[in-house]
Amino acid sequence: MKKISYLFTLSVLLIALIVMASCSFPKDDGNAPGNDETEETIVGVEGLRYELTNDGESYAIVSEYMCNAKEITLPTEYEGKPVKYIGSGAFKDSSVEKVIIPEGYVEIYSRSFMNCSVLKSIELPETLIGISGETFKGCTSIEKINIPDSVTYINSDAFYGCSSLTEVTVPESVTYLGSQAFGECSALKTVNLGDNIIDFSATAFDGTPVASDDANFVDGVRYIGNYAVSVDKDALPEELTVREGTVSLAGGIFSNCGKLKKVVLPESMLYVGGGAFSSCSNLAEVKFPDSIISIGYDVFNNVPHSVYNKVGEDWYVGNHLVRSFRKTASSVSVREGTITVAAGVLDGIVDTLYLPASLKSITYDDLYGTLYSIGNIVVSEENENYKSVNGALYNKSCTRLIACSSSVGETFVMPETVEVINPNIFCPGTTTKITTVVLPKSVTEVGSKAFAHTTLKNVYYCGTAEEYKSIIKSSDSFGNDVNICYYSEAQPTDSGYFWHYVDAVPTLW
Repeated sequence: MKKISYLFTLSVLLIALIVMASCSFPKDDGNAPGNDETEETIVGVEGLRYELTNDGESYAIVSEYMCNAKEITLPTEYEGKPVKYIGSGAFKDSSVEKVIIPEGYVEIYSRSFMNCSVLKSIELPETLIGISGETFKGCTSIEKINIPDSVTYINSDAFYGCSSLTEVTVPESVTYLGSQAFGECSALKTVNLGDNIIDFSATAFDGTPVASDDANFVDGVRYIGNYAVSVDKDALPEELTVREGTVSLAGGIFSNCGKLKKVVLPESMLYVGGGAFSSCSNLAEVKFPDSIISIGYDVFNNVPHSVYNKVGEDWYVGNHLVRSFRKTASSVSVREGTITVAAGVLDGIVDTLYLPASLKSITYDDLYGTLYSIGNIVVSEENENYKSVNGALYNKSCTRLIACSSSVGETFVMPETVEVINPNIFCPGTTTKITTVVLPKSVTEVGSKAFAHTTLKNVYYCGTAEEYKSIIKSSDSFGNDVNICYYSEAQPTDSGYFWHYVDAVPTLW
């Protein structure tokens, strides 16, 4: 968020003084955006402090409520611009009892409601994309919270120590559940989990009744819903069959389990967390079903070689490529028959990555690492899941842009069918000359830092300014100092940046 000067009019100042006459300023915790002494913010008459975001299109609330009201509804607009974010520590340690966050808010930064010990009720909007670390940590009076279907991640310690929380439903939209996310929620007895949590921390529910319920303990494995989350090493058998219906193994779940010799995973299995079998010194065999679509980093680090099926420099478990010793290879063709590529396997490719028709899934984290140096991505035309177009990787229907290689040119024009652009499609360190992106009107969502690690200067959006505001859910999607330009067939009279086509070339007016 950029620095901005105080913008008081005499009338606003008078009203603010009246409102704050009986109120005290909160103690700065030094962490919230805008609380640094060198950071200038705007104080609104409602007793909230605001800061303009990097793109200049919206505001964030950056300091806690300055009055003693017990119930508040956060504003949707300030000075003609939408309020979309709550800054780090914004309401930390406050005495508010009920908060309504209206539709339009997309991110709540870390510790924003931390230690609000009398907060009993909070309403979250359907526009919220995630719950950051320690957001509600220590909110000991919250008994129930509705997590909307728009949320995709719940970070570490998000609800840690919410000792009155008795029930929670994690929706199908959530793909990441961090360490101690619900740790030490000592009254939490009912948990309903969606089946799409790709990265599930083994400690997410530590210190809760649901994690210690003996009914969830089978053959040395503790289950919560359809997730295998932890083990009792002494209670494990030498040959283990994971319960049918299980969709995920938590990261590191069987690490250092020297007793294990054989593990069979069910056909329901979808996700295997990083380091799941790391340092299992006596492990000789693991049955990986073809249903698996995501395999984390170092799943089989430091295990006997008998676990693998070696094909040249590539090591497989079943039809899944889990390790490779091709380092700094110029080009790599993943062999036909491969179903999933584990995270980190393809690091170091400097030229072209060829993906086969059989491939169902390449773990996103692996693409993120691979694209530090990769020159191009080519997908078999017979692949039913992915498609490559001019160095960019899409899903088969080209409705989602997944990742980009350095072969993308100075002007990047994506298909007009694209609806979603993934976060971080360009990694830090990607070699690219991209300066212009043409963003089709079909786009409904642009992920965090999607183009942040590039030399991008102009975004040519095919719609209006109002339409653009509705698709940007993160203020850092394009990085700093990027011009957002709106399409206009005729030369505009309004101020701002506008563009049109000249001989099929995107051109600024």
